[in-house]
Amino acid sequence: MRTPWKLALVSALALTALLGLSSPAAATHTGTVSPETIVADNGVVLGVDEYIGYTFTLSVGESITYAIEVLTPSSTTTIDVYFFSASGLAAYRADPPATTQAILSLEDQSQFGGTFSSGTGAITVILDNVNGTGVAPTGQVTLQVGLSSSGGAPNPDLFSGIIAMGILLCVGVIAIIVVVIVLIIYAITRANRPAMPPPGPPYMPPPQQPWPPQPPQQPPEQYPPQYPPQNP
Repeated sequence: MRTPWKLALVSALALTALLGLSSPAAATHTGTVSPETIVADNGVVLGVDEYIGYTFTLSVGESITYAIEVLTPSSTTTIDVYFFSASGLAAYRADPPATTQAILSLEDQSQFGGTFSSGTGAITVILDNVNGTGVAPTGQVTLQVGLSSSGGAPNPDLFSGIIAMGILLCVGVIAIIVVVIVLIIYAITRANRPAMPPPGPPYMPPPQQPWPPQPPQQPPEQYPPQYPPQNP
């Protein structure tokens, strides 16, 4: 017959094994999240139970274009990609990671490409090499990552500036057209103008008269007066 302490030891080991089988161990995953507007990186490295996140702020009509590929250790190695809102990201970063709140889940793939436009506000793209999610990590992976946000309604200030520039451009073009027309009319008028007559003789002032005017002078009288000869 077994002693009581042996029975207690066996019971404790069996209970520990049962508990271990019935409840999965909590994962401990680590990673960083940073705000971005564009990502172009051919050397993103993720170890086992590691992730990296990129947060984009999307307005109405904006989208995220993504192209992600596993480079090493082989083209068949897979990872997960998730798109989270702020609340979904908090659930994912807790232990164990929860992925059910992801707006878009792309799991256990080696290549990803497309456009995400299913959310606004802070949207975080998570690249995941973590146990307990979709992928079963086999080791460290190196990724090529391309992400960018685009589209959306134009900024009102930018739109107003474009309108103002268009108005100024139209006014400038009209002013140039008016100046060109005036120059053309002037050139035509100048070409059709009759030739100027030759200049007249130089102006000669009349001779000056004595002042006051002098009476006309009479010839001097002769003495004795001369009479015409008489006929015989």
